[in-house]
Amino acid sequence: MEAVLISRIQEALNARQTVIYDATNAQRTWRLKFLKKVAVATEEPLQWMAWYLKAPIKICKVWNQQRSRKVPTEVIESMAQALSEFPPHIAEGFAKVVEVDLSKNSLSLADLKREIDGVCYSSGSRNSSTY
Repeated sequence: MEAVLISRIQEALNARQTVIYDATNAQRTWRLKFLKKVAVATEEPLQWMAWYLKAPIKICKVWNQQRSRKVPTEVIESMAQALSEFPPHIAEGFAKVVEVDLSKNSLSLADLKREIDGVCYSSGSRNSSTY
């Protein structure tokens, strides 16, 4: 499964497309391994931007009850604990980490674009090299 994902990322990069990788990478080791594997597989240096979506665990459990495929409560608690102890950090290989507090709905589409553009401009490139 991961090999397919990395292959699709390579295809998108070759087509000069922006890549959005949506996953609950609660464990720091998961994030580090993924970024390393993608770096090895791609031929150009990439700048990854992490979106750290934060919500109180109580809200996460309510949202989970509204899903058709529910996540076990202990998994939610374990992931929340892991993110609390080791949240995403630029030292992991991210160009930027943006924290979004989902309980406040404080980030608009314009804010998202501004965050992405800020990383693209600061890298000296405007060619969608930030993912």
